[in-house]
Amino acid sequence: MALIEGTSSFLSPENISRSCSLYFTRLSIDEEGLYCAVPEALAHEIRETIRTVPEAFAVVEVYRQLANIDLLPLLNSVRLDTSEPYLHKLYQTGLHALVGLYLRGRFGLKIDSVGFYSGGATAAFLFAGAYTPADYIRHIFSFNRLVRESMAVEGRKRDLSQVLLMGDPTTALDAYVSARLHEDHTLSELYVKDRRQPHALLVAGSSEPLARLVGETESRFPSVKSRRSPILKHRYASHSPYLNADALSANLDERLFSAPNTTIVGTCGELLRAGENAPSAAKKIFADGVIGPMDTGRAIDVIAQQNQRILVIGGLHAAKVLAGLALPAGVSIDLAPEFVVNGDSRVVGKKIYEGRIAEDTAG
Repeated sequence: MALIEGTSSFLSPENISRSCSLYFTRLSIDEEGLYCAVPEALAHEIRETIRTVPEAFAVVEVYRQLANIDLLPLLNSVRLDTSEPYLHKLYQTGLHALVGLYLRGRFGLKIDSVGFYSGGATAAFLFAGAYTPADYIRHIFSFNRLVRESMAVEGRKRDLSQVLLMGDPTTALDAYVSARLHEDHTLSELYVKDRRQPHALLVAGSSEPLARLVGETESRFPSVKSRRSPILKHRYASHSPYLNADALSANLDERLFSAPNTTIVGTCGELLRAGENAPSAAKKIFADGVIGPMDTGRAIDVIAQQNQRILVIGGLHAAKVLAGLALPAGVSIDLAPEFVVNGDSRVVGKKIYEGRIAEDTAG
């Protein structure tokens, strides 16, 4: 049943599960080339009916008024040429938040929690009402830009690479790698960016010791050789100990944060409950998610405790950070727009999980 006659084959709101959690991916225009890829029928309906969802329309209006940006034409738009590349992050934050707000308002979805990966914090907190669209544009955006610039500066000082090490689900990879980094001083320039699960770690640092660690790990765990991603050069010292987290966080005013209308789950599983007015805690969860090391496996477990259906807002490439996770029984993860259009979690799920991961540039 189409929501607007002749425009799509959406399920009617009555037939869509009313309850889920949302997960916002990192902002990934560099890999995907699109600001916010959604089925074209959905993009059309958002443009035509955005005024019927006041929270989503408010984001559009604030962007127009404060940033002179019209978000709606950017749905499914290819990357624009701009003299200021960081504007891409501004575009994507608004688009991802408004898609989430639109789906919630249009379909009457009950969102039990919202999680995020890395820079996806900006859209997640905006969606949850933890800060206003105006405060995001005026203040939060400049903070994130400062963090990104610091990542670039620290990255230029070093020859950095990263790799997603993944074994089969029985592989005690986290314990092994953590012990090696602690015991061997020649690996001191390596760090774990993301503990995805005991069998999957995103490790980064200086290229030579990283290559050596990969060789040792493959010898110890043969399954890693066939499952890991390639070692990739990385320009940014993201989620690394080279960032001065305290100094960067000092540029973020906790008074910008208010009680969220939806429970927020941080990148290491921290909880900020809906209605909890704790600006200091909100600021820390936000800043740690953008700057610090992550534990995506723990975060997904906590999100799933709120609701076992997790719908992802963001690009398919960025969603692949969730590939290979051993999910608890009953937990499903799907791309939110495609799920709403197709209504079949198994079809969409295959897009995220099928096949070997060819690359991982997360963070």
